[in-house]
Amino acid sequence: MLQHGYWIADKDKMPKPILEKIPVSNVSANSTGRVYDTANCTADIDEIPAGASFFWFFTYDEIHHVLKGEAEITYSLASTSHTVKKVLNVKQGDFYIAPLGSRLTWKVSPAGPLKLFSVAIPGLPLSTPSRSEIARQAGR
Repeated sequence: MLQHGYWIADKDKMPKPILEKIPVSNVSANSTGRVYDTANCTADIDEIPAGASFFWFFTYDEIHHVLKGEAEITYSLASTSHTVKKVLNVKQGDFYIAPLGSRLTWKVSPAGPLKLFSVAIPGLPLSTPSRSEIARQAGR
């Protein structure tokens, strides 16, 4: 059975739901990658290189907190059938929401990397690549 926000994936590649105990993760300030993964939510810390530009389409709701850096985000929302594009500038300390169906393109400042803490609700299939991996591949 697929939950809201999932795309088709093998059942054994889906994270397990929180059933008996609330898990705790301790993450250092220098961490990147997936830091928490259940069917309820997935938390990532991504570091996108300075000057990078990349696109992401959201098949789930996600909250972002900018831990470091600055970026210009061009986005469109499903509610406008992606016919209206808007620009949002984010910097260290900002929170924003990328709703289900939104399309975002980040242009990271050349002054330094963009470090994002993100929480996706519900969780993502374990095979989903991180934004850090996508951005590194795009930069090649």
